[in-house]
Amino acid sequence: MRQWHLDLIALGGLTVLAGTAMPGLPSRVAWPLGVGAWTNAMAFGVLTAWPDLEDHPAYRAGVIGSFAATSMGFVGLAAEGVHRWRRG
Repeated sequence: MRQWHLDLIALGGLTVLAGTAMPGLPSRVAWPLGVGAWTNAMAFGVLTAWPDLEDHPAYRAGVIGSFAATSMGFVGLAAEGVHRWRRG
């Protein structure tokens, strides 16, 4: 439960901060970041109700997909920041 709460705060805060620092993010960055951050944090919430799911292949696949989406979103955010910085 604690990990769920901390992840929601950390990923939620970073996602909001990203949108505030760089408004008008392209959807190719915003969607993976938002969906990945939400599902990544919520994966811990699922385990509070069903701890046996941790080893289930479907749960693991969801967590891997969520992590990949979050990573793509943050990498896309950094790339967009560099692009905007270079444009001046």
